[in-house]
Amino acid sequence: MGENIQVEVKSGPERGATSQCAAGISERLKEVTAGHSCKQIAEMYGISSESIRRYLRGGRPSVQFLIDVALQTETSLDWLILGRGARNYKDAKQLWQSETTQIQLTLREIITKLDCIVTSVK
Repeated sequence: MGENIQVEVKSGPERGATSQCAAGISERLKEVTAGHSCKQIAEMYGISSESIRRYLRGGRPSVQFLIDVALQTETSLDWLILGRGARNYKDAKQLWQSETTQIQLTLREIITKLDCIVTSVK
């Protein structure tokens, strides 16, 4: 009658994983802002040079800053934040459209096979 149920509660990502993510973002930020000084970058985005230095050293940038950088540099947010997919958002869009087309073709093939099965059962 009295069942003992144990539940593991996780409060969020491990600190190491968060640090790794921030480090990855900082590397990608360095890549898309290459050729510009911290001062120039700060002026472009209306934030302090110290914030830029912190972001480039692995500190967590604000969401608005990441969005602004992505728009200004035509960079995919998926690539900038997570490091996956195409860097350029136009390339990412083409990749997505290509994958969508492949999924549609696969679904059509499955539907055709299901129609054949249904017809043979009748």
